[in-house]
Formats: sequence, C-alpha cells, structure tokens
Amino acid sequence: MAHIRFNADLDAEVSVPIDGANPRALRRSVLHALRVFGHMGWRSGRIPRGGYRFPLANESDFDWRLIGARRGTCTIDGEERPGVWHAGQFYTRRELAEQQRKGLARAVKYSRGARSTDPPEIIEDGGGDFRYVTLAVFRGDGRRREELAIPLDNAA
Repeated sequence: MAHIRFNADLDAEVSVPIDGANPRALRRSVLHALRVFGHMGWRSGRIPRGGYRFPLANESDFDWRLIGARRGTCTIDGEERPGVWHAGQFYTRRELAEQQRKGLARAVKYSRGARSTDPPEIIEDGGGDFRYVTLAVFRGDGRRREELAIPLDNAA
C-alpha cells in the first residue's frame, strides 16, 4: 500500500493510504486522492523551483485540484485579475509571447511577487528589485495529458 502526504489548509501533515493492485490502478487512485484532498486546498508537495511545468495544451481545462489550488480572481490595484489561489496566496495568470531568440515557446504563467517568508529556493529574479514566485507554467507544443484535465463528470 502506498501513501500520499498532504499538508492540510492549516499546514497539518496528513498521510493518506492509497490502494492499487497494479501501476495503472495505483495511478488512478493517486489522481483521485489528489483531486479529493486538493479540492479542500490540501497540497501534496512543495512548489518546485520555477514552478510546476505542464503542456500548454492543458492550460484551459487544467484540474487545479491536483496541486491543491483553485481558479479565481483577485482585485489588484483596482483591477480584477484572473489567476489561481494556492495555500492562501494568489498567483496571477500571464500570457507570455514566444521568444524565438531565446528558444522559448508561447506560455501561460501563474506567478506572484515574492515575500520575505518564501523559501529562497523558489524565489526568482525579475530584474531590478523585483522578485517573484512561479506556481505553474504551461508551455510549448507538448502532448496534451488527459489525466491533468478536469474529468468530464466534474466539469462545471
């Protein structure tokens, strides 16, 4: 039997048992648990340096519950902005144009300004005095991953 460790919304660590008779069944069980507990805002890991990486083809219907986040909006400087909420922080959605000179494909990025309480390993330099934290980046022509999409029976 496998276990997934979650950090609950009050940062309590919880271990959840996962059943799976074979690798395919275990994968389905893990994704199901991530969705169920992620819906409550529970997170199963820390944000990796540079944020989570996903194919651009998954951005429009990505199931944010998989990482304990949810779509939403936030008013910043009098303007309502789209993005996602994760662990009490709001990450703004930004569309980034292709940069051929740097070899970067078009992307959609979810990020926020860095805070003094952020672990130094996830803070990125934005130039000048600006520093930020990236939650997720959807980039490139990568093949769409259906398991990352909101399941049809849960689409709202």
